[in-house]
Amino acid sequence: VKPIQMNFDAAGRLWVASSPIYPQLRPNSRAEDKIYVIEDTDRDGVADRSTVFADTLLIPTAVVPGDGGAYVANSTELIHLRDTDGDMRADTRRTVLSGFGTEDTHHILHTLRWGPGGFLYFNQSIYIHSHIETPHGARRLYAGGVWQFRPKTMELEVFVRGMVNGRAHQFDRWG
Repeated sequence: VKPIQMNFDAAGRLWVASSPIYPQLRPNSRAEDKIYVIEDTDRDGVADRSTVFADTLLIPTAVVPGDGGAYVANSTELIHLRDTDGDMRADTRRTVLSGFGTEDTHHILHTLRWGPGGFLYFNQSIYIHSHIETPHGARRLYAGGVWQFRPKTMELEVFVRGMVNGRAHQFDRWG
């Protein structure tokens, strides 16, 4: 229901961020959005298994597999979900970064993508004002742009400033 972003992992599984309540929270809304993993288990080119990897999320606008689990843009935070017992269901949840703005759900943290140098890149759009505390100091972005994050060291920087509503970014063979 209402897929927002998708990414494949190295095993060919499709990870999907889904939010029935997007784009607007209603009073007394429960956090019941999900991350699905869709697989073609018999390799015939047709998906035949859909698993709910995580639920009780609140407007997850992006998902990307990595570091033994998946990173998810979950409203005001970047979280990492991990399956530790092999059932394709997240059983650990860690908030990696928080403090991303919430002024407009169309513009919150989105478009997770791995890039050159082991960095994780993600966007926010024009009406968002983010103030994130990191071990390397506070980082701020008060409009649209692209963030660059190195999970192993917790380094977070603004990579691009000045975008309006950039819904994607891409790397060519030169980075």
